[in-house]
Amino acid sequence: MKIGIFDSGIGGLTVLERLLKEGFSQSYIYLCDNKNSPFGNKKIEEIKDLVSKGVKTLISKGVDLVVLACNTASVTCLSEVKTKFSIPVFGITPPLSEGEKPRAIFSTSATAKAIEKKAVDWDIIPLSFLASLLDFDFSSREIFSYLDKNLPKENYKTVVLGCTHFPFAKSIFKDKYPQAKILDGGDILIQNLSLFFDKIRGNPLVEIEFIFTGEDKTEYSFSALKFLLEGQ
Repeated sequence: MKIGIFDSGIGGLTVLERLLKEGFSQSYIYLCDNKNSPFGNKKIEEIKDLVSKGVKTLISKGVDLVVLACNTASVTCLSEVKTKFSIPVFGITPPLSEGEKPRAIFSTSATAKAIEKKAVDWDIIPLSFLASLLDFDFSSREIFSYLDKNLPKENYKTVVLGCTHFPFAKSIFKDKYPQAKILDGGDILIQNLSLFFDKIRGNPLVEIEFIFTGEDKTEYSFSALKFLLEGQ
């Protein structure tokens, strides 16, 4: 089976990492719309247009299903995309029904706006520039400085990383909120995919092809994926 993964940057690699570790050893095409990144600061109609174009591109490459590995794309247009295309489309969204209070969701600005009416009893904290910083250099000291200035000093019991880029900085969130359970939408996505097709166990061949709408960042993407798979 050929799986298409769509994101604006390296965030979708955190989803790919989960799929590989859970046993979904398949053929992957990763479409990175880095020409138009970041999505999180764009208007909803523009995001919808970019996502539709991305899914069309992946379908033209022969994928059997598409994963919108981007919370912003998923919360703004997953339902619409599912009805628009004939192949299955999955998404990843913040798990709003989980976790003890006090609890917080960290996300892009677009995701924050899209979920604000549904996220009852959550602190919704947009981190508008974090995804861009991670796309540029996921190991940069600027990320530590940015989060040190923008993470509130609260004793959260639950922290949701509502952007697929943010797990690259998971260690920083853990240090800031040592008592918190840190979640994302990955578990729900894995459950949904598990219902769709059987996992391939063992050591089958995994093929990964990267496509970029902007600058080719294949080497950087493989480096970032290795960072995740090694548990850094």
